[in-house]
Amino acid sequence: MPEALAGGFLGLAIMLLGEGFMLAKINPVYEWFTPVQWTGYLLLLDALLIKWRGESFIFAHTREFCALAFFSVVYWFMFEGYNLHLRNWAYVNLPQNFALRMIGFVWAFATVYPGILMTNEVLQALGLFKNVSFKARLKKPLAFPPWLLNTFVAFGFLISAFIRPFMTISDFTV
Repeated sequence: MPEALAGGFLGLAIMLLGEGFMLAKINPVYEWFTPVQWTGYLLLLDALLIKWRGESFIFAHTREFCALAFFSVVYWFMFEGYNLHLRNWAYVNLPQNFALRMIGFVWAFATVYPGILMTNEVLQALGLFKNVSFKARLKKPLAFPPWLLNTFVAFGFLISAFIRPFMTISDFTV
């Protein structure tokens, strides 16, 4: 348990120092603010999970954590591909060196989905939203055969991967 507290304090320190370094424009935090902050946040969340559930998500479920980080990178790069066409957001204060910029992108993107999942786990550990139900009011749940579900997944992936060349900019996407 003391290790959990140390990890939590380390995460909190990273976040607080990161804020100060960002405001003072001190590198490398100034250029890599997002991955630094997300990393601190993940360490803090993991410490809370150890304290409240008795188990680290990062270290007790390392394979799942790494898979989640990998898919987080894959999907965020897909969104970046869409943004090349849509131009809905831009990044500032990035390293000029392309390799360092890519390291920062991969690091930042790898933290997003784990951060979302671990935030959910912490909220569940606190018992928040336990009475909220999203269940449909159907008497019998819908059931689809596995082949149809697999078809939906494959179709969704193909549409996601190949839709970019056919996208058009409209008044609603600018």
